Amino acid sequence: MTNSGGAIPPYGNTGGNTSVTVRPDWVTWRQRHVSPQRLMGWLVGVLRAETSGGNQLSVRWVSTGSKWYRSASRLIDLSGAELARVEWDSRSASSAGTLIVNLPGSGCALLSIESWERLARYVGLVGRRLTRLDLALDDLIGQFVSLSSVRSAHSAGEFNGRGGRHPKMRAYVSDVSGEWDSQTLYVGSRKSGKLLRVYKKGEQLGMDRRWIRVELELRNRDREIPASSLLPSSWAGLLSGSYPWVARLVSEVGITAEPIRLRCDKTPTYKGSALQRLSRTLRTQYGPQLLYWAHELGAESLVGLITQSGPSKTVLKLMEQPSQPELLQWVLDVQKNNRSVNYGSVRTSIPPQNRTQSQKIGSSDPDVRIKFIPGRARAT
Repeated sequence: MTNSGGAIPPYGNTGGNTSVTVRPDWVTWRQRHVSPQRLMGWLVGVLRAETSGGNQLSVRWVSTGSKWYRSASRLIDLSGAELARVEWDSRSASSAGTLIVNLPGSGCALLSIESWERLARYVGLVGRRLTRLDLALDDLIGQFVSLSSVRSAHSAGEFNGRGGRHPKMRAYVSDVSGEWDSQTLYVGSRKSGKLLRVYKKGEQLGMDRRWIRVELELRNRDREIPASSLLPSSWAGLLSGSYPWVARLVSEVGITAEPIRLRCDKTPTYKGSALQRLSRTLRTQYGPQLLYWAHELGAESLVGLITQSGPSKTVLKLMEQPSQPELLQWVLDVQKNNRSVNYGSVRTSIPPQNRTQSQKIGSSDPDVRIKFIPGRARAT
């Protein structure tokens, strides 16, 4: 939930219904290969053209940064409202060399249709990725939405997904301004990358208490948010594609929009940092054991031993991706060739340096059945 300032949203593709508006309320994207000064200069040019007192905009450099970046700069207007924020100097090695740009509600409210089209072209260039987009439907006089109707719709299953899944709803008593006490309803979760909020925006801003906001927060968690999502022609479609109840609401307010559903892909890709984490875990917890058994059984037999259950759905999905197909095909071949082997009766030779004291004294047979326990081998 963001504070967009006191101004009522000036426009929206709502089929002529002036009591309802639809527009973005937050935009975040990440990019590379540009200096923060140049990027902020571009943002100043875009927002200055939208303000009558454009020469009153100012940039303030903030050295403390944020949780993810060490440095930041803020673009503010004469009243001190933040219109844009650029952060750089990442604290994480995986995002080194990147910058992140935030346009909060106060900045989004200034942009015209032409500026949104310009922004979509800019974010759509190579090396830039949209990471968050909030879309707000404002019912300025409470004609179509109420908190009680949202609760009833949730109980009736009108938020269920295409597979019949019933998303959780929770209510939160908010006190953002210090002068009001009202509930905000949440459907979905930020962790999944899709969260819907419904709350009394007018009460928050000290304006018309009938003003209800329905706000969809999309993040690039297991999904890609295309730059075309910033085009005004996409806003209502993205809202409609979130939940059935929202699609019905969009239709009721007079908007004709084909639902746009962002495909959710939870298939992992074992590249970069993900592969590094996997390798580090195996090396730390099982490295010595895997090395010993690879020496005794051979690498292919070892893979067969620990993957006897056959390829999982995740592995099969990975085969469809260009990420290391040769390695994955080799794993499947090993699984196929070793599926019928009973590894519980493998007899192997333990090198002298790995034998326990009891083996050195009491075992005359160099080939013994063993079981492996963390840190050492034991003869059985």
